[in-house]
Formats: sequence, structure tokens, C-alpha cells
Amino acid sequence: MTKRCWVPLAIALSLILAGCNQAPPPAPDTREADAKAIRDQEAAWMQALNTRDVNKVAVFYADDDRFS
Repeated sequence: MTKRCWVPLAIALSLILAGCNQAPPPAPDTREADAKAIRDQEAAWMQALNTRDVNKVAVFYADDDRFS
């Protein structure tokens, strides 16, 4: 091979080897715990609404008016 072929060959080989890295393990499945946390938060919010106490309801809102 000529000298001109070594550089592209080296680049191609390094790209191939970089692509052979193993993928990280999948993240744990937390859907059930997340869904339970959302249901619990919603139940607490509805209970605060039913008391008709503005201060209890306001606790569930962040400073930028997003549901937290």
C-alpha cells in the first residue's frame, strides 16, 4: 500500500473500533413508582382543594406557577 492509503485506513479503523463500544445497561424501570407518586400527589392536592383552604392549595404550586 502506498503512504496515502494509511491515513484513511487508520481513520476508518479508529471509527470502527469506536463504534464497537458496549451500550450502557438500561435504566431501571420506575414507571410503577412514578405513577404511584403522581397518584399520591394528585390525591393530596384534591384533598387540599376540598378543604377550600387557599394556603394548603398554594403549597402545591411552585414560584413560577407550575404544578409541582
